Amino acid sequence: MSFDPHLYCALHTGTPGDMEFYGKIGCGKRILELGGGDGRVTEAMVKSGAQVYALENHAGMLKLAEKRRASLDEAHQEKWLIESGDMSRFDLKTRFDLVVIPYSGIFCLEAEARKHCFHLAAQHLQVGGSLVLDAYATEGLFDEPEEPS
Repeated sequence: MSFDPHLYCALHTGTPGDMEFYGKIGCGKRILELGGGDGRVTEAMVKSGAQVYALENHAGMLKLAEKRRASLDEAHQEKWLIESGDMSRFDLKTRFDLVVIPYSGIFCLEAEARKHCFHLAAQHLQVGGSLVLDAYATEGLFDEPEEPS
């Protein structure tokens, strides 16, 4: 998917309360973030004491996330690992307390890829771990309007 990451970030600033939510649920946990974007949510989780491994597939967003990570102090930088990767095709050979897919990131995938993503998320969770996603319905969002009769 091709888009300008700076424009995306200017237009998509999250939902009310999302930063506080992710900061609270992440406190002290090992987290896998799928679709880490520019690191807006990752930063909140890291600052709450979480160790976050973020996957992001878009090179421009990955670059913004790396820049955001670099702006943090060394202790917080060490808790934030960033990697280029597809959230429907990954094998990290480790398990996490929590897998998060923030800000409707799951809708960046086609239906079959979503199934793979959920399956892989489950495989990467510790026993008793949780998958948390923030999503809103997008059906019909991009449908062409009907011509007036």
